[in-house]
Amino acid sequence: MNNLSQRYNFKYLELVHLSTNQLTYHNNKLLYQLVLRTPKSDSTFLYFTLEASEGLCFYSTLDFEAGSQTRDIIISTPIEHKQTLTNFLSPLKDSLSIQLIKEQTILDQ
Repeated sequence: MNNLSQRYNFKYLELVHLSTNQLTYHNNKLLYQLVLRTPKSDSTFLYFTLEASEGLCFYSTLDFEAGSQTRDIIISTPIEHKQTLTNFLSPLKDSLSIQLIKEQTILDQ
């Protein structure tokens, strides 16, 4: 192996080390959160789908006024599952009316 490839492999291993050791909930207590707004009529299917994801995320419906025809749902997942959650929710945009209200990374308390 020449010097360049040795350096490249070393840098790659450093990146893998960073991504696996520092970007985990266990190490940093970071949660990725989304707040989605959906019509009340679509919310039941969204809840069912989130429940079926079996441990990918947890969610809660935010307070709403009586008679409101929309539901705001906060969805949280450990930071290392951010891409998995995003990929999981992406196809739902084709069949449900979902609006992204807020997206953030927070420190779990």
